[in-house]
Amino acid sequence: MKFPFIDAMLGDSSDFSLHHRVFHVVLLIGIGMSFSGAFMNHVLELGWATVVIPFGCGVVTVAMYAVSRIGRKYDFPVLVISFMLSLVFFPTMWVINGGFLGSIPFYFIFNAGLLAVLLHGRLRIVMLATFFLVTAGLILAEYHMPHLIIGYESPTAMYIDLSFGLGVALVSTALLLSVFIDSYLSERQRADALVDELRAKNEEIAQKNRHLITEKDTLQAIATTDPLTGLHNRHYITDVLNDSVRSAIAGDRMVTIAMVDVDRFKSLNDTHGHLAGDSALYRIAQMIQENLRQKDLVGRYGGDEFLIILPDTKLREGWEILERVRKKIETALWPEGTPLTISAGVTEISLVTDSDPLEVADSLLYEAKRANRNCIVRA
Repeated sequence: MKFPFIDAMLGDSSDFSLHHRVFHVVLLIGIGMSFSGAFMNHVLELGWATVVIPFGCGVVTVAMYAVSRIGRKYDFPVLVISFMLSLVFFPTMWVINGGFLGSIPFYFIFNAGLLAVLLHGRLRIVMLATFFLVTAGLILAEYHMPHLIIGYESPTAMYIDLSFGLGVALVSTALLLSVFIDSYLSERQRADALVDELRAKNEEIAQKNRHLITEKDTLQAIATTDPLTGLHNRHYITDVLNDSVRSAIAGDRMVTIAMVDVDRFKSLNDTHGHLAGDSALYRIAQMIQENLRQKDLVGRYGGDEFLIILPDTKLREGWEILERVRKKIETALWPEGTPLTISAGVTEISLVTDSDPLEVADSLLYEAKRANRNCIVRA
């Protein structure tokens, strides 16, 4: 349940940290404790000092609350309150308000908790150690010099003050812990919500990245694939050929290439139409692909011509691979009833370093054409 008035007094969690809001709770409790204590001491006639000192402490606390809440300062008011309570207010009230048998020891426990919550690092250790030494000193001084302690006028006044002090300490502790826990849970919920939002945004970004990668792969495939045959297109296979030429010239690896052409393809187109020709080209492309090794590459160079790159392959082995492909195509059954064959020129790049390997393969292809087609010619 939200209480706008309390939120206004403590400060919005978006403007103040958890420690800062808890400090505001401490200040508000301190204001209530100081003025109520001064009033109760006046009613019980415990002496002017027991009224003036709590009242003065309340005034200082109001000023520090204004500095913290309105001025949005934390370190300075925390130091002032910590020193005032630990070294001035509570020790003085111990002496003038019944000592160890009065109500002030209840507040000592509360003050130790405040120091632990509000301070941090070395300052927390120093202040807690100092406060413990002050407490021990007060107990020892009272034990050895009990006459220094100003006691109660009557047992009734003592029990009223003890009851009031215990009640205030219990309520203050419960209120402080409640606000601290509620604020912590609220901060935790905000943090969890931010984490969930961040996780959702990260997932959205990751999904967009996956989509972009998919689109990139698709565009790259379109840019490097021949749409009719599904093989690599001329641009891609030529780039690979250039890399292979450089590698072969440098002596890094053996590379054999082959230029392949479908025999009498124009006649097939003229007789059965372009759809039949496209279907035949697609099937031949698939048969070439199926009869090559995994590391080999084939691309449609143009029209009914294919360029094959055989890495780590000598000329003899390359010729045998192309011969196997030729026989597969020659013995295949074609729907049009017209047998189809291929011719090819095969050369090893390292053997023709003084010429363009592609031109050499193309020349060998035309030798195969002149040799009545359906054959593989090697350099």
